[in-house]
Amino acid sequence: MANDGGMLFANLAVEGDVIGTETLLMGRYEFLAVALSDCELAPWPEGSSSASRDSLLHILAAAERRTADVVALRSGLAMDRVIRLIAMLAQRDEHADFCFALPRGQDISEITDLTKETISRTISILKQEGILRKKVIPGQSIHRNYIFSER
Repeated sequence: MANDGGMLFANLAVEGDVIGTETLLMGRYEFLAVALSDCELAPWPEGSSSASRDSLLHILAAAERRTADVVALRSGLAMDRVIRLIAMLAQRDEHADFCFALPRGQDISEITDLTKETISRTISILKQEGILRKKVIPGQSIHRNYIFSER
């Protein structure tokens, strides 16, 4: 929480990540999660089917790696930061393209610690270079779905 009561970016979760693990220790959520794109959440398994100690260690290690990835999004050249974020968000579709929903400029700005103007210029360059291109979805005229082509 910011001093003014507004939200601050704290972390990023992508497909397969576990969020809310603090409830295992504290019994309540410590963070507010906001989805940047459509997603599906599944509850943590309870009772006898709950995760083993070994799988919890794997989850902890994955969370630590994700935190390191997120910290890296906040340093380096603007183009590299934005491309690293897009690479984290992109998933292969049925045609083996890397697809993702482009977050709002304000969200990208908060995640990468870049200004909205820098984000706008960077996204424009990525589009001009063909690294980002709109994914055509029949029946949808307005959408934020893109295909990411690695350099």
